[in-house]
Amino acid sequence: MRQAISSCGQAIAGLSLAMLAACGGGSGGSVSPSSNTTPPPADPPVEVGRALLRPAPLQTAGKSGGTALAEVPLGSRLGDLASFARLAFQVQFYHPSDGVAETNWDEFLQYGMYSVASRPAAEPLATRLSALFSTMAPALRLDPDASPATLPDGRALVAWYHRGYVDRLEPYDPEQAYENVRKLLDRNSLEMPTQGPTRSHARYRLGDIEVELPLVQVWRNEHSVPASRGFEPPAGVQLAVHVTDPYLCLTVAAKAWGTLRHFFPYFPDLPQLDWEAELAPLLKACDAPAAERPESLFQAMRLALTKLQDNHVGLTPLDLNRPAQGRLPLRFDRIEGRATVSLARADFTDVKVGDELLSINGVSSSDWLAREMPKTLRNPHLGFAAALNAATLAPKDSLVSMEFRDANGQVYERQLRANQGSDIIVEGAQALLFPGKPLTYWLDADTLYVNLSDMLPEQRQSVEAEMDKARAWVLDLRRYPKTFALNQTLARFAAGQIRALPMNMVQPFDPTQPPRRLPELQNAEASKKLKGPVIALCAAQSQSFNEHMLGFAQSAGIPLIGERTSGANGDMTSIRLSQNPAFNLTFTGLEVRRHDGSGFHARGLQPDIVMPRSTQSLRQGSDEVLMAAHAWVRERLPR
Repeated sequence: MRQAISSCGQAIAGLSLAMLAACGGGSGGSVSPSSNTTPPPADPPVEVGRALLRPAPLQTAGKSGGTALAEVPLGSRLGDLASFARLAFQVQFYHPSDGVAETNWDEFLQYGMYSVASRPAAEPLATRLSALFSTMAPALRLDPDASPATLPDGRALVAWYHRGYVDRLEPYDPEQAYENVRKLLDRNSLEMPTQGPTRSHARYRLGDIEVELPLVQVWRNEHSVPASRGFEPPAGVQLAVHVTDPYLCLTVAAKAWGTLRHFFPYFPDLPQLDWEAELAPLLKACDAPAAERPESLFQAMRLALTKLQDNHVGLTPLDLNRPAQGRLPLRFDRIEGRATVSLARADFTDVKVGDELLSINGVSSSDWLAREMPKTLRNPHLGFAAALNAATLAPKDSLVSMEFRDANGQVYERQLRANQGSDIIVEGAQALLFPGKPLTYWLDADTLYVNLSDMLPEQRQSVEAEMDKARAWVLDLRRYPKTFALNQTLARFAAGQIRALPMNMVQPFDPTQPPRRLPELQNAEASKKLKGPVIALCAAQSQSFNEHMLGFAQSAGIPLIGERTSGANGDMTSIRLSQNPAFNLTFTGLEVRRHDGSGFHARGLQPDIVMPRSTQSLRQGSDEVLMAAHAWVRERLPR
């Protein structure tokens, strides 16, 4: 088989659309427009780019009646289950048949996990997989013969068109930034890199199985060819609705892994991460006793997802049947490299802001960090604080023993009760960024402080009118902005147009090739300019849209002062992992780079002047970054 493909000049990874004409074979003719089987000119014009409406997925899970799928031991079948999961997402995202589009993939995955786990030992895995996919994807071939696949006659073709990820259970919105729809292609204009796949089939190995996966299909009479239909569970089967069920647990684990495998944009920036290897422990987590399954899966997902180093990752927890939780009246952050109290309730005086945390219930802070940081869902930049603040969450009204060192070097111990609400963590993060400052105030007769983070669109005109009176400016962009219009305010400091950080939409068309990058451009310009010393404040907590605006500031030539930013920018994307109970995952779905093209993910923006928060300023409540920025612009004012 490899020799036959090689003789056509094509590697095992896939079959080029152009090369299919030279390979020949099959009764349906080749795909070359110059071959004898090219459709006649009388064929109607193809509506190239027309998006096909997504049919509503069939819903059967949770309906009354039927028998639950029998539980079988999973341990010896975890490798086969991983192969099924990999193939399922390759078919879901790349095979363009009507049956694939109609399938409720949450239900198919659940039944497929059972079918693979329960197959007789003597039955080859490829036989069971072929049976599972036969109705929805009849053109899929497992362990095919040596002859390359060919397409039937027909000028109109259909293929999946991806711009990021949209969950199939969400209604289609043509106005949204992301889309996963099938679109029509013209057979005579194939291999255009922005329209779809560059070949008709991908051919590759999946363990011991060779796969030939159609990437395009003929479109005739408003249907894909060959005919197909969506998956429906066998009569009398009752699918599960709670992850205590092993097959729904496997479905949730596989959906999280598989969606990220094909749509997470930052794998090239994480060369140390082997995401393929992360599937096995996720599936293994479901091989726990039923009562322990939700917690087992939740913990396994935290470990895997933290390796993405994506501060946009969020994991809505399952119903884990944990006792009610409370918070300690403290927040911790990394200050001068140490675990430090950054916020204490106003009515709590037993521990002082600025004191160093030494131990938690007898565990040293360094050992606590080593244990907790691998499961914080944060990159190391913010994971330090996230791991420390995990210690502040405990069963409600329970006592936590903590050891501290005060400003005089004295060590003391306190028993703290977890009886606070969870807002202490959010409040602490904001307290480090000096919220509540006015929109503008004069630092001296020439220098204006401008709180751009809190400016509303309707306030822009009055803020800029005040800016016109100044000779120097300190722009505060440490917190999440409230308007996109401030990029036009920033453009006033540039000679011409300013641009956002480079952004790229992820476009996977072929499971054997890296996804394409579709640039997303955003620019801003202002006619009325400002000239004079200017600097912008940034912080470690500056993230996402915050970093987006700081990118505009950099493009305007405005230096940054403060700490390296979060390193999580790009639209957040959601995956609905299970519906009952709600269990959702978020991640960064859009690739962002620095202006020089270097990596941004988990690295953020590096300030021109590094000015981290000090323990002394924390204790005093002083804004030393603002004071340093003021001194910087003053030095540059013309005398």
